Amino acid sequence: WWGPSPKLLSLTNDDVHVWCASLDRGPSDIHSLWQSLTPDERERAKRFHFDKHRDHFIVGRGVLRAILSRYMELRPSQLRFQYTSYGKPMLAEDRGQNVPTSEVLKFNLSHSNGLALYAVTQGREIGIDVEYIRHNCDLLRIAKRFFSGQEFFELQALPQRLQTETFFDCW
Repeated sequence: WWGPSPKLLSLTNDDVHVWCASLDRGPSDIHSLWQSLTPDERERAKRFHFDKHRDHFIVGRGVLRAILSRYMELRPSQLRFQYTSYGKPMLAEDRGQNVPTSEVLKFNLSHSNGLALYAVTQGREIGIDVEYIRHNCDLLRIAKRFFSGQEFFELQALPQRLQTETFFDCW
């Protein structure tokens, strides 16, 4: 059950907060979230060929900014990101505040089929994943490439009616 969030957000080193958001929003929400994006994020959004993908990027990044800004007590547009070599966003280091590494806000996000999950914690790396269960993909080919030999063997040995759910459980 996903209830409303508290007005004041805080994290201890033992906390992980998980947020869920729909990426399918109306034009007024998309316009509002667009306002919080930086010029480089707007340029990236403009490069999407399909409107749906562009809108999902705008909403996903705008919601991320809205969530993180509540922890940091900043406006969403004030947040700055830097990116890993894999393109994963992380909060840019603010060299002027001398915040100890243990207190740095960490986050991860995942999206699939119009749904986004965000995980936020403090002082440690975090990951989160969401995957839409598709019944019309070549599961065994993907499993052969990415699963261990034992995982692939066990998946292949299952009755076909159980393979899809088991594949996504393992994935």
